[in-house]
Amino acid sequence: MARCPNCDSAVLPDALICATCDEPLQHKDKLLLAYAMADRAAEIGLERPAIGTISLICPHCKAQSSLDVPHDGWFDVTCTRCRRSYRTLLATVRGKRSRGSRRFGARDYSVRVRHSGVVEELIEYGQSGYGDFELRSSDIVAFSYVGRTLIVTQNLTIRKHNVNNTTWGEILQGTAGLLVICGVIWWFFFRH
Repeated sequence: MARCPNCDSAVLPDALICATCDEPLQHKDKLLLAYAMADRAAEIGLERPAIGTISLICPHCKAQSSLDVPHDGWFDVTCTRCRRSYRTLLATVRGKRSRGSRRFGARDYSVRVRHSGVVEELIEYGQSGYGDFELRSSDIVAFSYVGRTLIVTQNLTIRKHNVNNTTWGEILQGTAGLLVICGVIWWFFFRH
């Protein structure tokens, strides 16, 4: 078992901070360390430290820009390039389930995330195309919205992003809309 370099207490091999003295342990990813410190601070009632600088992709113009993030959770962002605002959720993935349909050429996602130390949310969205987007447990992810529509999903741990443009609801609405149009045409031409 690993030991804390500050207080010599036993720590778990994957621990980011010492449970006894809150000393940060040696890790490659500073963002993960900042998350662990924020979670620990929330547990003991302290103000959460800033996460640091991350790169977000604007859902409007798709430009990438770096910005200082005050904490995980929900926050409003203004793109430095197009000057339009959007809302982003910065969180840690707890679990992901995806279901794809080759027939419709779409994939639907359900992602459980955790932010602000204790808050859990379920994010559901879809994409056109059958390919899967990698989101694993403990990955740090940013969901960027325009209004109530999720546009960009970013896995900040592996530095990959996905533009979300189709949901199963939209596919079904499109199918239902087509059926209504066919019904109106049938009624107009064949009602006699």
